[in-house]
Amino acid sequence: MATSIRRRETEMFLVVLIILGIIPVHSGTKTIELQEDNWSDMLAGEWMVEFYAPWCPACQALEPTWDQFAGWGKDLDINVAKVDVTQNPGLSGRFLVTALPTIYHVKDGVFRVYLGSRNEKDLIGFVDDKQWKDLDPVPWYMSPGALHMSVLSMFFRLSMLVRTIHNNMTELYNVPTWGSYLLFAVVTIMAGLILGLGLVLCCDCLFPPRPAVYLKKKDDDYLPEDSSGRNTSANSRDDESDIPDDTSTGQPEENSVRQRHTESS
Repeated sequence: MATSIRRRETEMFLVVLIILGIIPVHSGTKTIELQEDNWSDMLAGEWMVEFYAPWCPACQALEPTWDQFAGWGKDLDINVAKVDVTQNPGLSGRFLVTALPTIYHVKDGVFRVYLGSRNEKDLIGFVDDKQWKDLDPVPWYMSPGALHMSVLSMFFRLSMLVRTIHNNMTELYNVPTWGSYLLFAVVTIMAGLILGLGLVLCCDCLFPPRPAVYLKKKDDDYLPEDSSGRNTSANSRDDESDIPDDTSTGQPEENSVRQRHTESS
């Protein structure tokens, strides 16, 4: 009984000190905003990163908890960050974000997807107790740091650029929707033609066609060589010499028959 009373008195005393400002409230660190130009900062050290969208109700419900969790960043020796996918579509493609909010744990460039509870206590325990070691890392072919994921990120940024241009054309310049689609179709076809032409030119430069070699003969004009280096006219004469002469082979037989006919008569 005396112990519980003493504990209550201690708690009341601490509350009074906090109210008076003698003991500062745990301020910790603020949430770090990651974007396209600084996302690579998470490749060093330990991070917890949330991917969210301002219009997402689940993201809005998680925001106070995530800010409180960020306050423990200094004590846990971890960086707590968040990424707005509406402003950074390239990162949503690089990390293959298909649901919101999505939380990643990153440790020295090794990525893991956090699938646990989203309350402050469980988030702190996940980091403090190193529960992330029980999770399998993201495979290498899906790692956000891979080269092909950078290409995928570029396509996501390009798609967002196209969408922005389409919205500006239809809303600011009152271009009909079909007109915007037609314009993009023409641009796509022209881009394909230009890329195809460039590819053909590169192939011709890297693998030029073999030129024909001509030889001068006494009785013949300049005749090209075949693939074996022999003159085509000589080849044709050789082919003709291989054909048996039916007239020459048939003449002795005809003479012998005529001679027999004469003797019999």
